[in-house]
Amino acid sequence: MTAQYTPRSPKLEFGRHLREMARRWPIILALTLLAGFGVFAFRSLGSDTYESTTVLQIVLPDQLLDDGESTKFATSSLAELATAETSIVQAAQTIGLTLDPSEAIGRVKVQLRSTPGFMELSASGPTAIEAKGLTDAMAEFVVASGSNEASGLATRVVVPAKISDSPVAPRPIQEGLLAALIAAILAGELVVAVRKLRGKISPIDPETVLSELTRLPVVDLRPKRAQEAALVPFFATHLVERPVITLMQRGAKANAEPAERLARTASGLARRVLLIDADLAQPILHKHFGHPQAPGLAEVLEGSEALAKVVRRASDTNPAAVLSAGSLTADLVGVDRVMATHEVVSASGADCAVLSTTASSSLDEALLVAHHFNDAVVLAIDPGVMRETEILDLIDRTRGTGARLVGILLYASAVKSVTTQRLNGLRG
Repeated sequence: MTAQYTPRSPKLEFGRHLREMARRWPIILALTLLAGFGVFAFRSLGSDTYESTTVLQIVLPDQLLDDGESTKFATSSLAELATAETSIVQAAQTIGLTLDPSEAIGRVKVQLRSTPGFMELSASGPTAIEAKGLTDAMAEFVVASGSNEASGLATRVVVPAKISDSPVAPRPIQEGLLAALIAAILAGELVVAVRKLRGKISPIDPETVLSELTRLPVVDLRPKRAQEAALVPFFATHLVERPVITLMQRGAKANAEPAERLARTASGLARRVLLIDADLAQPILHKHFGHPQAPGLAEVLEGSEALAKVVRRASDTNPAAVLSAGSLTADLVGVDRVMATHEVVSASGADCAVLSTTASSSLDEALLVAHHFNDAVVLAIDPGVMRETEILDLIDRTRGTGARLVGILLYASAVKSVTTQRLNGLRG
């Protein structure tokens, strides 16, 4: 049986997405203001452009039977004529405007309405009067081209052109705000994408980054970065009132240093500490302290040994009592062993019990221990081998068991313990 955890939900992912954006708000704000003010300044320097619009109707002869297609064809043909370069230049000349052919094309727009026979004709200019004048001239040209008294074809103006009160472009305030909004969205998505990409292709290392991502206190115990003194305030703030502390270690290799330092810190605060090796597969605490593996926890659970006879002092500098894993049997696996261990811890009389699950134990077994010993759970992480996404997933799964996650210790799995190095030196 394994601990049940809640898988990462879309709602949780979206919440993390928003939190990641919020953490990078200075960058997002800077890009937003830069884009908004940049567009505002650029567009403020532009010349005003006014636009005027009129609506025309094409009416076919009464004797012509029409299902709408003939009217559509006639309207479309007239629209093509209206947007021809020569037509626009000719209409402009009637009101005294001299336009280059390339400029003329950009001055006039024609749009067919959904109702057959109706079209909108718009013309632009640097002033409202010029825009209306060009629109009227174009309308007169279209009416003349699209009317024939002999055949009964008629084109007429149904909505006259009007003088515009304000320019259609530029609109620096509106355009600046729109640019700022787009920049904010793109910048927010970009910073999240960069963070996710970094977490997938490279290890995450800095303590400050982990603290920002997880919102948990982080203590760095790696060589050359060791902050062992920081364990005391961390313990006093987050762990001193917790009777059981579960240390979940994840990394490339098992390492007993995080568990030993946590137990030594607790002992230094005048507390009776029981350090238990809860690694079911490959226990390592006995090797770290130079103790025999058995008798240990397994024998206590079987009833063949008393707890007081199998615990051993950690070291001369660490008064914590250490309980090795013992010899695992088929009857002591899964939830049965965890529940029985819970009874031993309760009856031990220790002020604080530290349960160590190392990187050698399976994650399901470690989550099972964290689920039943949920007074306080501390993660020991090797950031040199774990990616950001792996760390966040581990935190989600741990919290999903109902465990009270209180902090993170950073360690290096490749470093040998001081005790092991001393023993190897004696053997040499």
